[in-house]
Amino acid sequence: MPKILNDELTVRFQFLEEAEPYFSAVESVLLGLAGLGVEPQKMDGALRAAHSLKGGAGMMGLGALSATAHRLEDTLKVLKARRPVVDASLEDLLLQGVDCLRQIARMNRQGQEAEPLWIERYAEPIFAALDSRLGALRPEDEANLLSEESGLDVRKLLFETEVEASLERLEAVLDTPGQPNLEAELSILAQELEGLGQMLQMDNFSSLCRSVAEAIAAFPGQLETVARLAAQEWRRARAMVLVDQLDAIPTAISLSATTASEAGPQAPALVEQSTDFLSWLFTEASTPVPQPLRSELTALPLPVLPSQPARTELLSAVPATELSEANAIRVPVKRLDQLNDLCGELTIGRNGLELHLSRLRNLVTTLSRRVRELEQSNLLVRTAYDRSQVASGMAAREQLLRDGFDSLEMDRYGERHLLWQEVMETVAWIQEVTGDVDLTLQDAEQVSSQFKRSVKQLQTTVMQARMRPLSDLTERFPRAIRDLSVQFAKPVTLAVKGGSTLVDRAILDALGDPLMHLLRNAFDHGIERPELRARRAKPAQGHIDIQAYHRGNRTIIRVSDDGGGIDCEKVRVRAGSLGIPAAQLEKATDKDLIELIFEPGFSTASAVTSLSGRGVGMDVVRTHLERLRGTVEVETQPGQGTTFTLSVPLMLSALRVLLVEAGGMLIAFPSDTVEQMAILTPEQLANRESETFDWEGYPVENVAVGDWLRFRGTTRTAETEDAAVLSVPAALIVSEGEAVACLQVERCWGEREVAVRQVEGLLPMPAGFWGCTILGNGQVVPIADVPGLFNWMAERRKTGDQARLISVPAPAERAPSQTVLIVDDSINVRQLLALHLEKAGYAVEQAKDGEDALTRLFSGLEVQAVICDIEMPRLDGYGFLSRLRGKEAFKALPVAMLTSRSGDKHRKLAMALGATAYFTKPYREKEMLTALAQMIVAVTPS
Repeated sequence: MPKILNDELTVRFQFLEEAEPYFSAVESVLLGLAGLGVEPQKMDGALRAAHSLKGGAGMMGLGALSATAHRLEDTLKVLKARRPVVDASLEDLLLQGVDCLRQIARMNRQGQEAEPLWIERYAEPIFAALDSRLGALRPEDEANLLSEESGLDVRKLLFETEVEASLERLEAVLDTPGQPNLEAELSILAQELEGLGQMLQMDNFSSLCRSVAEAIAAFPGQLETVARLAAQEWRRARAMVLVDQLDAIPTAISLSATTASEAGPQAPALVEQSTDFLSWLFTEASTPVPQPLRSELTALPLPVLPSQPARTELLSAVPATELSEANAIRVPVKRLDQLNDLCGELTIGRNGLELHLSRLRNLVTTLSRRVRELEQSNLLVRTAYDRSQVASGMAAREQLLRDGFDSLEMDRYGERHLLWQEVMETVAWIQEVTGDVDLTLQDAEQVSSQFKRSVKQLQTTVMQARMRPLSDLTERFPRAIRDLSVQFAKPVTLAVKGGSTLVDRAILDALGDPLMHLLRNAFDHGIERPELRARRAKPAQGHIDIQAYHRGNRTIIRVSDDGGGIDCEKVRVRAGSLGIPAAQLEKATDKDLIELIFEPGFSTASAVTSLSGRGVGMDVVRTHLERLRGTVEVETQPGQGTTFTLSVPLMLSALRVLLVEAGGMLIAFPSDTVEQMAILTPEQLANRESETFDWEGYPVENVAVGDWLRFRGTTRTAETEDAAVLSVPAALIVSEGEAVACLQVERCWGEREVAVRQVEGLLPMPAGFWGCTILGNGQVVPIADVPGLFNWMAERRKTGDQARLISVPAPAERAPSQTVLIVDDSINVRQLLALHLEKAGYAVEQAKDGEDALTRLFSGLEVQAVICDIEMPRLDGYGFLSRLRGKEAFKALPVAMLTSRSGDKHRKLAMALGATAYFTKPYREKEMLTALAQMIVAVTPS
């Protein structure tokens, strides 16, 4: 393919990816029209999105997408110009029009163009129905929209609403302690407002926004001052727009070195002054601004940054062509992931460099001490030498007298004196070299400190580049709730608070399924039917809230509903039907019962529907969160509602940990789980077997970690290059949610920042551990998963008939006659999987590919389940599935696909061909065995 054609395709795909926000913008305006009516201000945003989509698609040669967007734009113009009454059916038609656009864009992303027949069959009826309901766009509608007599000035409207909202958001960040994500908020706002200025053809305002972006890059150490300057100038610009004084809009923020020390304290006062002026503008907007006042406004003094060149000097070295270029580029997510991994390697390398410098510092200190000792030895030897010279001086004096010289007039030197002089020079040279080494080491330590800061800044920058607002995920939820409301005749609204909360992209992608399951659960199980809500004196329309915010180095997401809450008695009855002993259920608290909803296969629904009843939703929530080192907590009040609180790390690639030794093993505990560390007193050491530990007057569970970490093989004592910060036994208080425990540790090496690495391969991490990190000396240290550690210890304490309450019947309890066929071309995978299955009580048969498996099955081999790979020689997993399901005798045979392909496309194809379950490598042994047991039970005659 020619390079120019390849570049065109790349640009086209980029446009199609950028089109999704346009669809969401239009959809968000259309949602709720039936209840709220047409609001011109909101409709302007939808019109801009449809217009941009139409023009961009036309430039890219996407004719069908451009034409359909044009139809939608005309419909939106009619809505704004005539403002008809919108009912639910009309809102449905409008949303279906957006769905048509999405479908066409999806075809374009797959390299296809929407066929005219498809347009005629699916899209044309929708827009024909809209034209029938609203009427076609007439010239007078266009004139009404563009006429100045309509009283709507788009510039004033946008600056009065959207610009004001953006500035309030920026000022809220400035007023928040710590000013979280200030740089990202300011940069994004500068880009958005610059685009607004370009769209409205306001060159002065666009230039002002560009100068803000340039100041962010030029003065990274004075970010708060730049932000306050930008907020002040943007408010001045907003005021000029509202009074039609566009020429008075400043073109740049003024930065000078003379008032740097006063920049920070003056900024709030200047903002207040600007606000007072705005209040005057709103009260006297009908009166033209006098020329002297305009001069005073333009000459308002501005706080400036310290010791920085003037903006004209700063920009003089930058070519004009570079200043006019866009301030943003598109970077593939894969490239960001690579940068993130490299940042992790830099962190490991930085830790190693610090370790080597520490070693070198110790060596230099030892060398200096040895040199001082050498000097003392040198002095003793010199004294001894002088004494020997006195003893032998008599003979020398007689020789001098014979030569006519006194002993004071002539010195005589022997071989010992020359040797001693050489020793003295060598000692002086060693002293000089030692001093040079020490100075060089000091320089190296300074460079290392600068390198450490640079690595930290790079890591922060890459992290910010990976962060995305939660709204990227939640923007599709209102439409989903609206469709469910229409489908099931249950009116429910959704409100998202904190949509601008930034979340790591990897975490954001993984949160999609859990949040959607929680929403569906709240809609189906939480919100009552309208008639029941009426009997409970509740509004007929239910409400679901999603709230997100940062707490320390965690991101908190709360999903709340105002429904009927969780019926614990109903959960108790359902648990009894699954085989949990009645004696345990009677002792179970409400919290224990609520934990049951997260178990695989557990559901309180009486029947399986398209919305619920399959018992997989809440299990998915906890499973996904555990992979993210996250937790979920449930609060419910009967008749009032339920709140699910999700807690996930701020980022996954780096972590602050506390390095401790327990049972001769180094363990890294995440700092956000550590509440306190206390040295054990002699009395506490004597009572180390006690079940509780007194922590600030509260008894908490006492756990000797070393007693739990026992290995069948020999282990080496924990060794590190640096000395332990605490070398005596201590109590480590760790918590996760409401669970608190005291872990006894032997030594502690303090807190440090580490890069997180996941263990690859078929063998999973042991229970209670999440990943690992690498120290500067190359030693691998596991990272503790505190919730998993608590759960594992709780399970191990239960022995005999005292099975864990919060579980379905154990998968190990099965008939010995059950046989599983493993189909995989890798003998290592087959043997490892066979080992796990045989340990669980299954009989195992093996096949090297799909052809071999079919031959054995069609020859009479009886099995109760099959675990099959996808990519194999001769016949792959897909071919095996299609041929197996073609035989009537094998239509119900459970087949679980186990593959390294984790893509949704591979999963959907396998399930469409008849797969019963789909697992990816590396797999979790417990999940695999539980799912396998459920598959076999589902097809086994009772």
